[in-house]
Amino acid sequence: MTVSALLQRWTQGDEVARDQLMPLIYETLREVALVPQARDDFGALAYEVYSRLVRTDMSWGERVHFLAAAARAIRCLLLDHLRGPAHLVCLARACRKLSVSDPRKAELLEMLYFAGLTLEECGFSLGISTTTVHREATEAKAWLRRELATHTLSSEVFPKVA
Repeated sequence: MTVSALLQRWTQGDEVARDQLMPLIYETLREVALVPQARDDFGALAYEVYSRLVRTDMSWGERVHFLAAAARAIRCLLLDHLRGPAHLVCLARACRKLSVSDPRKAELLEMLYFAGLTLEECGFSLGISTTTVHREATEAKAWLRRELATHTLSSEVFPKVA
């Protein structure tokens, strides 16, 4: 059964579907982990993200919406616990800072870097056109590049941004 089908069943109150999601979501989140070190220590993080998401009353219609929410949860966990590689924490802090002035671009960066979504998936989740998502991603990445330049991180840390 697909993640989207299980999410829809879970939204309709099927707790068995919710429990069947964990192995699928774990592997999906692990695949999109940013760096090998994060993949190595991902078990606890994936479990905590999953635990937070199953306690919400959100209605999950699509896999992409669930992964967008997972991206936000990962960012929050990194900030709450300051775990993970330093560059992930810096990225999470930058997204939080951007969310004050431009929440949609911050959410876009979260989906790209924490959930590994494609630009098309981000556009679908945000309800914006492909043209708009490409333009906003370019602007958000430029903002992120400038923001990270104020830190001691090399541009090699974020190869997609450079």
